Amino acid sequence: MSGVEGGRRRDRLAAGEDGSATVIGVGLLVAVLALLAGCLQAGSAIVARHHAESAADLAALASAAEAVAGPEAACRAARRVADRMATALTACRLDGWDVFVSVEAPPGGLFERFGVARASARAGPGPPDQSGFVAHRRRAVDTGR
Repeated sequence: MSGVEGGRRRDRLAAGEDGSATVIGVGLLVAVLALLAGCLQAGSAIVARHHAESAADLAALASAAEAVAGPEAACRAARRVADRMATALTACRLDGWDVFVSVEAPPGGLFERFGVARASARAGPGPPDQSGFVAHRRRAVDTGR
């Protein structure tokens, strides 16, 4: 085989591979975009969990503030907070001065079909000390003086 014939053969092989790098590049770009979309969807599920936890905490605090008026008023306050935070109050119970609430928050995007984020919270006075009174813990604050 002479040098001219070998050069033509390389040209024919190289001519058949024109654009292959473009195809590989587009494939990698699609893979990276799919990975990014999956991460964003997982992030929305995590945000829904945090949203449910915050709503449960706030609903429990609002309910505890109304506990003196009875369980109906306490749970009405919890439902009002849960509704304003776009969550669903699934349970509300007043046990003495303690309020227990549970909420659900739907995640957005593709994870919506897999269920909801659930969270529960308790609000009320702290545990009683040995004398039967509620112990108030205070921490020292350094005023810098």
